[in-house]
Amino acid sequence: MRLALWCVAFSWAISLNCVWNRKALNPAPKSKPDFSQEVVVVTGGSTGIGAKLVRKLEAAGAMVIILDVAPLSYMAGPKTSYIKCNIGSSDDVRAAAKIIQHQHGQASMLVANAGVVRGKTILDATDQDLKLTFDVNVLGLLWTIRAFLPGMISKNHGHVLVTASSTAFVTLAGMSDYSASKAAVNSLIEGLHTELKHRHGNPSVAISAIYPATIGTAMFQDLDVPNTFMTPILDPEEVAQRMFDILSKGQRYVLAGYFILYPRDPTPVD
Repeated sequence: MRLALWCVAFSWAISLNCVWNRKALNPAPKSKPDFSQEVVVVTGGSTGIGAKLVRKLEAAGAMVIILDVAPLSYMAGPKTSYIKCNIGSSDDVRAAAKIIQHQHGQASMLVANAGVVRGKTILDATDQDLKLTFDVNVLGLLWTIRAFLPGMISKNHGHVLVTASSTAFVTLAGMSDYSASKAAVNSLIEGLHTELKHRHGNPSVAISAIYPATIGTAMFQDLDVPNTFMTPILDPEEVAQRMFDILSKGQRYVLAGYFILYPRDPTPVD
């Protein structure tokens, strides 16, 4: 009974938080993209949900540039390019951004999807494990946003979609560092909305995020998920489709409930 009451209270707290957060959202108007005219940068697009999303963007006619340290696990389409890039390195990201600008022009969409999870307790994780988690999950997001968002603001057109995580709100044993990094990501997303609204004059740049639970990809295969009823293993194909839908509809989304009552549809913010 106490657990049920806690779950209800937690859901209400998340919903109330989302109501207040909406008031701070950058009110970018909805604008459905013509993917044939879009230059889309996807970090972590070599494998997993990133790879599945790339396939959907290719089918829609987009120019796609993949930034990843891992080689492609599939044959890319004719309008897709791959740049080996460690997004945890600001130098790597800046160098990749210069190549993209020179070869393809200004990126109009950024899918910040790259991430790592080590699956170790705080005491078992090495210094390198902890550093890698925050370098990729937090600093990597900052470096890519700083590299590609200014061009979107100057053109008054763009979309940034971030792969966050439900672990930003609920921490599992062995994922403390990952959860902390995703909590930081959540704060960055909220802060980015307010900065676009109050410091950059409400540009037509949409900011979206998804907060899925554990996804059935190689990155999570060694994790011990204690309760798959509360945190079901998500189908990567369906997660990628949700991401594509957000981009194709040109909407900002608050995805509270997506990880609690999956597969409830996300709530659009018009």
